[in-house]
Order: sequence, then structure tokens, then C-alpha cells
Amino acid sequence: MKKSKQSTKTLVVLCAFISIAFGLVVSCKTKDSPSNEWSQWRGPNRDGISLEKNLLKVWPVEGPVLAWSVDSIGEGFSSATVCGQTVFTTGKRDSLEILTAISLNDGSVLWTGVVGRASKKNDWPQSRCTPTVYQGKVYASAISGDLSCFDCETGKIEWSKPVYDIYDGQEKDEATESPLVFDDKIIVTPCGEKTTMVALNRLTGEVIWETESIGDTASYASPVFIETPVRKAIFASTRNFDLLVDGNTGEIIMKEPHISGMVPQVMGNEIYFTGEYKKGGSLYKYSEDLSERNLIWNDTVSAFPIGGCVPYQNKILVSGFRKGLFCIDKENGNVVSVFDDMNGCNFTLADDMIYTFENRKGNVDLFTMNADTLQMVSQFKISQGKGAQIAHLSISNGLLLVRRGEVLMAYNIKQV
Repeated sequence: MKKSKQSTKTLVVLCAFISIAFGLVVSCKTKDSPSNEWSQWRGPNRDGISLEKNLLKVWPVEGPVLAWSVDSIGEGFSSATVCGQTVFTTGKRDSLEILTAISLNDGSVLWTGVVGRASKKNDWPQSRCTPTVYQGKVYASAISGDLSCFDCETGKIEWSKPVYDIYDGQEKDEATESPLVFDDKIIVTPCGEKTTMVALNRLTGEVIWETESIGDTASYASPVFIETPVRKAIFASTRNFDLLVDGNTGEIIMKEPHISGMVPQVMGNEIYFTGEYKKGGSLYKYSEDLSERNLIWNDTVSAFPIGGCVPYQNKILVSGFRKGLFCIDKENGNVVSVFDDMNGCNFTLADDMIYTFENRKGNVDLFTMNADTLQMVSQFKISQGKGAQIAHLSISNGLLLVRRGEVLMAYNIKQV
């Protein structure tokens, strides 16, 4: 029994790294960005969906062509973001976390910059937070809660703030947020005694608003943008609560007991919460003013917390806790298809194909959906890097970006 609890605890700790992992699926209001850019964690809208077309439907037996790889990005689980012809990701180097800018064309390093202090006490000190790119700036957070803004082209630091120190964050050395851009604000959730969430001016780092403190500690999650015809708000999870905060004023609209799931999926005014260990997921509908929520259905799928979920047509795709890729009917929560021969994975969708990255095996798989049935059409195993294989996949400009440890690999998946 003790061994089982320890295994579960270890997995939960690993999940923290996914700001890679924890951008709780969100729209970052980057509507001015080209559709083939991957401007933040899990894509243009943080839903795991790429808008690219004309991608390969089947890969060669040995896998798609490796266009380039770079092995100097530092230790980490952060995934890659792309703006123009530049790729960004973070990593740990000695006592610091760094941001590396890489040429999309050939993998050459363009510049590096210091994001902030790395962890000194955490059991998993590698970088976790995926940078966010918006209108010529790139925003990156370190595990210590240090937040920095860089010029995309030159790497010059525009401003930097030790956010967790300022607000007495209750989970120091536990920052897992991929910064959220909302209008001209950067949203962060230090969960301190002074405030729970704060909005900073994205150009200067000056405070725009602060919420009241709810006296809770941080969760392994990032804030999420949610919009209805009458309101714009930020969804966030702390350890014990789910919050909705008015995006313009910082007023807490709703505070409810925390539902399961580390990577909720926003779909209009509905949110799907993936299930935790031995617990299924659930779909909730929120009122237009976002002041209340009501359960639509529960399902029976225990999810791999790092993997999250992706909406697909009228379905929801979910990675199983230990194995399996599940397809759930969005109307009723029933499982319509399962691919069993699969370890816990993260995944993304592009051009009607499903891309998965398996945690234990290190396989990158390509799936299609045929008459509500998941079918694997191609597979290859990555050959570089070491450590946990949990960084989320990125797709941009015909390249599939895969990260393991200190190595970022770019595979050509564009049709000729």
C-alpha cells in the first residue's frame, strides 16, 4: 500500500513540470499571430490543436526526417514555443534557469538569457515553465517564481520580477505556470498571504490589479482564459479551490472546491476536468456571468495527469492514467474508442491527425480517427536525450518539435 501511494505521489510531482504542463488549456488572445505559430504551451489557443495543414498522413518506417537537434538548452521538461523563425524554450543550468532562442531553420542557437533562479531544494529542479510569445516579447518563468520579459529578436531583458518573493508565495521553488497573456496583462498566481493572483503590465511589469488572498497554496496548474458574451475571466486552480477572476478588475467571481484534473479543457463556457487516479473526469457548464457551474456528466476515465485532453470534433481525447488513449463522446461522456497499447502520453492534433509522445517508451505515434475508432498509422522512437519523456509536443512551420532533457529535436512532417 505504501509503495502504491509513493508511486502516485511521484507521478503527481512529475505533473508539476508540465507547464510544459500546466497551462490549463487557454486562449492567450494571440489572434494576431499566424496560424502556423506555436506561441505558447499547447499551441495557439492552449488546447493542443495546431492549425497547420498539408502534413504527412503516414511516416517512413524509420520515422520523419530529423531536420536538426540542439543539446545545449539545459535540463528541463518545458516544451517549445515558436514565433516567426525562432524557437524558444527554457532549461536549468547550474543555479539558474535560462531561455534559449533557436533558429527554426537550422537549429543554431541565436541567443540565451537568464530567466531567474533555479530550485535549490526541489527533488525535481529542472525547468517546467514553457515560455509565452506575444507581439515581439517572450515571457518566461523560473521554478523560483522569477518572471522575466525578453525582446524576441535581441534577447534583451525588458524587465524581471521575483514574483513569489514579492507576494510571499506559499509554494516557493514550486512555480509551474506558463505565463498567460490576457490583453496587455501577464497573469500569474503566486498564492501568497498578500494575494492569490496578480495581473502585471506586460510591457513594464507594473501591477495592474491584485486579487484578495484566499489563504491557499499553489496547485500544479496555470491560469486559463475563459470568455462568454457577457464576461472575460481567468480560471485558476489552487490546491483546494477553483477560482474565476474578472480579467479587468481582479474581482473573484467564483470560488468552489477544487475538482479533479490538472489540465482542464476550456470549450466555450464549458470546462472538461480530466480524472485523477482511480477517479473519472467530468464536464461542467458555466453560467454566462460565470458565477456558477453545473455538472453535465461524469465519465469513468482515469487520466494521465501530464497528458491532459484535446477536443476533437464532437469528442474529447484523453490519455489514460497508466495506459490507453481514450475517445469520449462529448454529449454524454461515454467511451467510444480505446487504443490499449499505449503508455501515458501527451498529444496534439494537426491536420486531422493525432500525435502522441509516450512517457515510458519514448515513442512518437501518429493516429487517425476512422469511424470513431482510433488507429495508429505510424510510429518511431526518439534516439536523443535522457530522463523523463514528458515535455509536450509542438508543431510549427511543418516541424514536429520533441524535447527530452537537454535535447530539442525538430522533425520534418510537411508533405512535399
